[in-house]
Amino acid sequence: MKKVITALLFVSMTMAQGWHETFDTDATPSDEGVFTCDYTWAWWAGWGNAQISDGTLTLWATDDPFGEVTCWIQIDETMNAETVITPEDFTAYVKMKFESPEPDLEGGGDGLHLVVAASETFISDVNLYTAVVSPTGITGSFHFATGAFGGPVEGPGAAYDVWFWMKVQALGNDVSVWTFADGSAPSDEPQWTYGTDEVDAPLPSLIMAFTGDHADATVSIDDVYYNMEPELDVNDYVATPGQFHLAQNYPNPFNPETNIQFTVPNNNHVRITVFDILGNEVSTLIDANIQAGTHTVSWNASHMPSGIYFYHIEATGFNQTRKLTLIK
Repeated sequence: MKKVITALLFVSMTMAQGWHETFDTDATPSDEGVFTCDYTWAWWAGWGNAQISDGTLTLWATDDPFGEVTCWIQIDETMNAETVITPEDFTAYVKMKFESPEPDLEGGGDGLHLVVAASETFISDVNLYTAVVSPTGITGSFHFATGAFGGPVEGPGAAYDVWFWMKVQALGNDVSVWTFADGSAPSDEPQWTYGTDEVDAPLPSLIMAFTGDHADATVSIDDVYYNMEPELDVNDYVATPGQFHLAQNYPNPFNPETNIQFTVPNNNHVRITVFDILGNEVSTLIDANIQAGTHTVSWNASHMPSGIYFYHIEATGFNQTRKLTLIK
């Protein structure tokens, strides 16, 4: 029975083909509003400005047909065979930094909208939902057709002049949103969860819109991960003192060896295991008493086939599971 329950849990956590945009290639949109880095993106020409340099995409906002001050970019499978978009079952991470000569810390201020569900006719009926974060430290949602905001709630890590992350996860009509500071990890529970019931068949396209509060305000985007976990440097994993922490493995994807960092706040019996997609345990990495502190364990998967796996930590009062991807 335990294996059946575990298998169902892990099957529910599977993801479609993932991709990662680094913005490491300098680019300027063409006259047709197209620019290419790791992948080709469409900029909605005339709505703001877009520029890729020094490893980041920077967006400026201007007036758009919706009566807002925005800048929109878009990517989908029609432009790149690899950028598969699965609007009803996906996880996305966006690393960003907002800058403004006159930050609005009291109102809505600047914000980044990630479209999570848009009807095929959204240009005319504006029937689209977004997850939105603001450097004023808030997280929420927005439905353009009704002008309805969801939230906002406190968004940890979201601030001006610093890098932070937004995580968005959708399953059917249910969408969850997180923010977290660069160098940390998302909390177990999202900051905001909402539904997208007004859109029956979401458009398979990833769209992001920057809403500006000042003519010289910008948002810089450093990374976009779609159905992939962020590949952070080991030094970016920061555990809060006195708390358990299980970091994302690095590198990820990997071949054939990867490292897993974890923190225990006190001497504890720790068990770290690896499971395949069916919930079968394929490796036990640690099953021993561990002293308080931060530790690293490696998994060599040279004997395993390519695919998605999960690693799980158990300790007194703590357990957590993360995904890792083996590509040979």
